[in-house]
Amino acid sequence: MDRPFAKFAAMLGLITALCGCGGDTPDPARMVVIVRPCIISGHPLIAQTDNRLTPDAAAQIDTWLATANDIWSAGANIAILPAASPQGTFPIIPDPITADNSGDRNIAGFIESRFEGDIAQTEADATATNESLSVVSSCNQAWAPAFPSVADSDHLPGFPVVFVRQFVTDRAVPASRFLGFVEALPNPASPQFAAYCNRPYGFSGSLVEDRFALIAYRYNLGDEKHVAHTLAHEIGHVLMLPHGDGLDNDGNGQFDLTCDFRHENAAETSTPASLMDPTGTASLLLNPLQAELARYSAARLRETLGEP
Repeated sequence: MDRPFAKFAAMLGLITALCGCGGDTPDPARMVVIVRPCIISGHPLIAQTDNRLTPDAAAQIDTWLATANDIWSAGANIAILPAASPQGTFPIIPDPITADNSGDRNIAGFIESRFEGDIAQTEADATATNESLSVVSSCNQAWAPAFPSVADSDHLPGFPVVFVRQFVTDRAVPASRFLGFVEALPNPASPQFAAYCNRPYGFSGSLVEDRFALIAYRYNLGDEKHVAHTLAHEIGHVLMLPHGDGLDNDGNGQFDLTCDFRHENAAETSTPASLMDPTGTASLLLNPLQAELARYSAARLRETLGEP
């Protein structure tokens, strides 16, 4: 039986402690963010013979999730915990576009070079491609049975995280430096841009409720440390953190690339001082301004989705 929660299941007891239901004293400041993990067919952790998780998959996925939880618990007092699956395993979802299922793709050379588990999405695209959105929708639908009281599978508690083989360009060329993807953060044309950029924050949960993360395996070196770091970094984007060092370097009351782009300086784009550094450093640090924004976003996410 595939049991990817074997090692991580013990951490679910933390929910009991957090809600004060058990004998432990709850931490009133600790927040919980639920993730709903899925893994796509063709991923190296899925056996091609029977489309089931490989024997080593459980331990590896446990490590990714536990490491991300450790980073966020230490840096922002936010626990990152997986939803409980009725099947006792992560859902395996199909790749919507493969060599045998071309969908609406007809770019010359595209089908011939596709592998199952690859997702057409490049870092240059601020908006998710149809394939990325299809994968997210499939993951939401796969988790719907775990939440029978929620009518809309696109608004389940928490957010989906899909582990994919790799990202490719529209001509199926591997995007070798592209390790994860989330939907774009607000831009100056967004009605809530000012409420997002200015403290105290005032943006609503509508900015957070439909966010998701896709995590690549290839070019993360197939390594637990690299994949876990990418997962923790993309969770930061889900919780509305932009790239940057998390510091108000020029003292203008705003920080990092999305909000402080008019006054950015070299430190905000090149200093490897936080988890959200865009250059792929191994920093695990979340600075206070990042923790504040992430906690505000987590609260808005829980309120909008009706979580206690």
